[in-house]
Amino acid sequence: MGRRYDLVVLGGGTAALIASLYAARAGARVALVEQAEQPGGDCLFTGCVPSKSLIASAPRAHDMRTAAGLGLEEAQLWRERCGASERDRPAGRGRVARVASLI
Repeated sequence: MGRRYDLVVLGGGTAALIASLYAARAGARVALVEQAEQPGGDCLFTGCVPSKSLIASAPRAHDMRTAAGLGLEEAQLWRERCGASERDRPAGRGRVARVASLI
């Protein structure tokens, strides 16, 4: 007979990862089913996490642009792409990998 699970979670977004983690910690056998190559969902890769990174980076960019008002030379910004969301991508993938290893 096939494997038996106490909980099957469909989708690998943030809520699914947390639900799976808590169920596994409580001793349940958990199966996480995700159609994408890796779990994480929109929140981790295109929504919440990248937008928070951009929100945190915006005041720094403003400070760099207005540095002359503080008696400092204006810093050059990489205007085409600041890389703020790219900065958090490896950290996000690491968090997902740690959660997945616990399930």
